[in-house]
Amino acid sequence: MTTANSRLLKHLREAFENKRLEKMDRINFIRDHSLFLRNELTFRELVDSIRQPAGELREAMEEYYKGSAYRRAFKRA
Repeated sequence: MTTANSRLLKHLREAFENKRLEKMDRINFIRDHSLFLRNELTFRELVDSIRQPAGELREAMEEYYKGSAYRRAFKRA
């Protein structure tokens, strides 16, 4: 896992633990994180399930998705 990926995963876990994720994102993270730990889901699929990031998590996700369609969607939101 790259440094950017581990940084993003750290922010994802912190947002989850500090209840800074929306309800659907929390539900998706619980389901998808366990699949990710069992290697049944890729890192990209885990991150793609988060739809409404905020704060440091949003910044980390924007860095992760540099130049992608997902990043352009952030700018429109």
